[in-house]
Amino acid sequence: MSKDSKAERSFPERLKRWFRLDRGNVTGSREIRLTEELRAELGPESLTSTRMKAIKELNEVLASKKIEENGIEKLWLLVQDLLSLTSPTEQRHTTLQMLTTLTAAHDRIGAMRHVFYNYISENYQHEDTKPMFDFFREVIADGKQLEYIEEFVGPFLLEWLPGLLASPQAADALSLLVNLVKFNAAYLDEPVVTGYVKPKTSDITKDMLIFLQIMRNLLGTHLGNSGLYVLCRLIQSDGDPHMVRGAIFFLTSALWGNNKVSSLNYKPAAVLPTLQQAGNNNHVLVVYEVALSVQKLVSKMSLELHLSSWDLLLDTLGKLFEHAVALEEGHEKQSILTVLKDTLDVIEQLIDLQQFGGSLDKFFFLIDLYAHLRPLMLGASWGTAHDVYNIR
Repeated sequence: MSKDSKAERSFPERLKRWFRLDRGNVTGSREIRLTEELRAELGPESLTSTRMKAIKELNEVLASKKIEENGIEKLWLLVQDLLSLTSPTEQRHTTLQMLTTLTAAHDRIGAMRHVFYNYISENYQHEDTKPMFDFFREVIADGKQLEYIEEFVGPFLLEWLPGLLASPQAADALSLLVNLVKFNAAYLDEPVVTGYVKPKTSDITKDMLIFLQIMRNLLGTHLGNSGLYVLCRLIQSDGDPHMVRGAIFFLTSALWGNNKVSSLNYKPAAVLPTLQQAGNNNHVLVVYEVALSVQKLVSKMSLELHLSSWDLLLDTLGKLFEHAVALEEGHEKQSILTVLKDTLDVIEQLIDLQQFGGSLDKFFFLIDLYAHLRPLMLGASWGTAHDVYNIR
């Protein structure tokens, strides 16, 4: 057959030469065979246009067929030069896409996982994020398989994570992190876990559920105590208010949220000093998050609070009222005051049930001090402590 007729063969015709029939299998199982002809087309000796055409065709086939034994190694040796940063972007991306499809189609890639990881770790900063990240995800089976690179992936992802969270791949990166922590927590040491707690996304509200899942997985590991300590330090840092708010949310969700982490054997009293310190922060986001956290604690775990804990909580409520009063009139101020009012209502109910373990004088002082805000608090029904309790 002439070279011209060879070049004109249709894809279905060319496809036939990619397969060999396993005649020992009655069902006719097929696998991709790297014939001498195909190796010649894929290798560096061929024209770039010929190589790109062969790679694109191979990418289509790999979506449903496995390559022959040792074919992954052979294929890598044939095309790795196309990934050089001196190669045109389209060539690199086309080759990366084929390698991504290749790894996705094979459950076991053996020692090639280390080879692929080395390429990624050495070049990820110089390549477009999406094709490189897609390849990385498949190399580690979406965070579930780290064989041959167990000790490297945790620190590497920590290094890459800030960039990923600032990219369109942020949600996928968080999903990968969820799996990594869930399936391979044993390979994550304390500095890595500490680092994972600190990175933030550009839109924490949109990704809150994913973040919460990650934090629950992290805090549920053997390094949960370290993670809790990091959250407390972040809250005490008085740094970025978005990060402080997130740390408060994750800390309190883990200890007294709807899905608290059962392996963390801490009473609320252990972190109330940290929450009280957060009450000193007058940023509206932090004030609101602390108010919600106090409300949730008082509503759900009041029986676990003793005199010293109630003193800390009442002090914190006092600071929150100060910050709220200082805010400009508007929705944010109204929302915070409503949460604070609801919290005081719960405490009043506890007093009626004789389940309040704090200082009555301290509580009534707080009531009297901010009774003038009653018209601003939706549904508020309490006046001064003297009016309501007839105290002289």
